[in-house]
Amino acid sequence: MRVVNYNSDIHKSQWDDFVQRAKNSHFMFYRDYMEYHKDRFDDCSLLIFDDKNKLIALLPANKKGDTLYSHQGLTYGGFLTTNKVATKDVLDSFDVLKTYLKENGFKKLIYKVIPYIYHKIPAQEDLYALFRNEAKLYRADVSSTVALQEALIYRSSRSRSIKKAQEHKSIIKESNDYKKFFSIVNSRLEEKYKVKATHTAKEMELLSARFPDNIKLFSMEYQGEIVAGALLYLTETVVHAQYVFAKDIARELRMTDVLVDFVIKKYPERKYFNFGNSNEDNGKILNEELISYKESFGARATIQEFYELNL
Repeated sequence: MRVVNYNSDIHKSQWDDFVQRAKNSHFMFYRDYMEYHKDRFDDCSLLIFDDKNKLIALLPANKKGDTLYSHQGLTYGGFLTTNKVATKDVLDSFDVLKTYLKENGFKKLIYKVIPYIYHKIPAQEDLYALFRNEAKLYRADVSSTVALQEALIYRSSRSRSIKKAQEHKSIIKESNDYKKFFSIVNSRLEEKYKVKATHTAKEMELLSARFPDNIKLFSMEYQGEIVAGALLYLTETVVHAQYVFAKDIARELRMTDVLVDFVIKKYPERKYFNFGNSNEDNGKILNEELISYKESFGARATIQEFYELNL
């Protein structure tokens, strides 16, 4: 087996073709997504070939100092594999990866596991390989997920809130006004947390143009004004709420509940709707108010794991 550093002049089509076939894939792993912020990260993505020179795994990654990260510019991303790759193949891939890391002066690997809800078929071979290599679980984020193939069971108080808020006759429609959306999102984030959104409006305009079937923006209008919105990331199995915002009037009239109910039910052919995590301080602090709100829509815990492998 051998490890090869990704080279855009040589490997782009091969990389993207493998991402399309991977059993634990996400559109974020296509190079046209990964490279929108390539100026911020020193890319060190890897391709792993078996003894017959067949590509069997990808590792989206970047390097910083003597540490290799399974990419810091992505929410998650460990080994990508196809349904033909078995547990032994992943164990061997970790062995050859460790050799590569040592030979290239790395002392540590930070590995972000892809949550199982994004798997087309079971793909947790990497968890076993991490255990076998004595990697340390140093962080666990709890996100909230609704199983869309099961009957939706909201808390009775949430159902009543939605019914009452629907009386205000708001309008929800798909939008492309990312500039307006992010101006409101950033205003809310700065007011509450003194931070800005991870993405800019310009970046999201670029990404949505590249991935129009995977990135959807919905706005809620009330009395001619946009009062709430939701930016969704769609994969084959998951609808993920990347950003949700609401102005004061939408929260006061509980119209946010109507918007959330709408996006949960918008894509019933998917398996899951994911709200994202409710943590701070590397998973050690749980925002109980936030997760309670998500759970009132029937969402339950999905864990994203972070591992550290010292070499």
